[in-house]
Amino acid sequence: MTLFALFVLFVGGGLSAYLLWADQNGRRVNKD
Repeated sequence: MTLFALFVLFVGGGLSAYLLWADQNGRRVNKD
């Protein structure tokens, strides 16, 4: 149960970080 919770948190955190990075990267490309 704990491992599953950690897995969900890890995947959720990674996905959030990826979305934030993609958003910033997209903004940079649009500005340029």
